Amino acid sequence: MKKQTTNFKTINRQNLEDNSIVLNNRLANFVKPSNALRLVLMSAAFIMLTVALAGSAQAQVRTQIPEEDPGPPFYARVERSSVHTQIVPHTDEWAAIVFYRSPACVPPNFNLMDLFNVPGAFFCQLTIEGFEIWRNAPPPVDFAPMQAKLNGLGAVPVWFVSWSELQAAVADDVLTITELQTLSSLQKGTATFFRETLHPTGGANQPKLSITARGTLEDGRIFQLHHSGSAGTVQTTISFR
Repeated sequence: MKKQTTNFKTINRQNLEDNSIVLNNRLANFVKPSNALRLVLMSAAFIMLTVALAGSAQAQVRTQIPEEDPGPPFYARVERSSVHTQIVPHTDEWAAIVFYRSPACVPPNFNLMDLFNVPGAFFCQLTIEGFEIWRNAPPPVDFAPMQAKLNGLGAVPVWFVSWSELQAAVADDVLTITELQTLSSLQKGTATFFRETLHPTGGANQPKLSITARGTLEDGRIFQLHHSGSAGTVQTTISFR
């Protein structure tokens, strides 16, 4: 009887090849869904990033005054020229000077006609609070906000002088608080209610200003101030009683 011999080398090689095929098939089945899952996750991440960037590009920035924003970089609203105000809100008889910071803090020789005083004005106590909305971000990114909404803190100084006397005082293009206090028609008031909405030049597409204030004068009379100004239309009413 012939003795059978087994070629273990051949069997082992065949087994290795078979096992390799099985392993490759299993790996292929695992890798395919993994690649598909990776593609889905990458697509979802890209979509989320695109949405986030689009939202960021269109987002506006709101800053609270005074918590996040030092407020207006000026003491009082006195402007040489503006589409919404001629020097100050005024009627044919009276002019109103609104102080956004304590008048006692205004440097005696500062020309109020220059309006801005940076950073000097920031060291003076505010008489208002509110917020500003910026297209991108506060300075140095944006020069001016798109909109500002201000509310009085209960005691906003509002000084009234004869419009004709004020015109004469600013004829030399200079108005200091020292000169303002010497005007014979000066009537000092304190607004217990004050509200302002401003769309400033340089920040808003259509600049405009709206002010409503009421309070008392030093002699006890009640005053009311309403001002609305935009390009081509400026209306102001001032009353005492």
